[in-house]
Amino acid sequence: MANQGRHRYPMENLGENRVRIGGRFFPNGSSALVAADNIGTTGWTVARTSTGLFTVTLDDVWQYFMDKSCSLSEATATDKIAKFGAESTSSKTIVIVCWDISDAAVADATADAGTFIDWGVTVKRGANSGKR
Repeated sequence: MANQGRHRYPMENLGENRVRIGGRFFPNGSSALVAADNIGTTGWTVARTSTGLFTVTLDDVWQYFMDKSCSLSEATATDKIAKFGAESTSSKTIVIVCWDISDAAVADATADAGTFIDWGVTVKRGANSGKR
């Protein structure tokens, strides 16, 4: 079960025990991320795993991923977006994909101080599927 002490402000929704985890990281082109630059790093780490793919690893195992959001901001306008790929609650991982719409392919984001990916996921502890 997840470490409840680390999550100081859980979301309370009609008995549902949910926590929002997320942050910001800065793609570095085809190079590894600089972890020290990440923002909001409580509860997660991230690594560039291949071209345009970033694997977020959560510190704790959660039973469900309830809601996810991510966005890519680049210093100069491009046709790239950030979207979610594979996820696994048992291995505590979520893949974020940098996708180039014009090429219909995975692509690296530009290495620039103004380029970043914001992401967040609502996670849930509990034995049910989130149904009321």
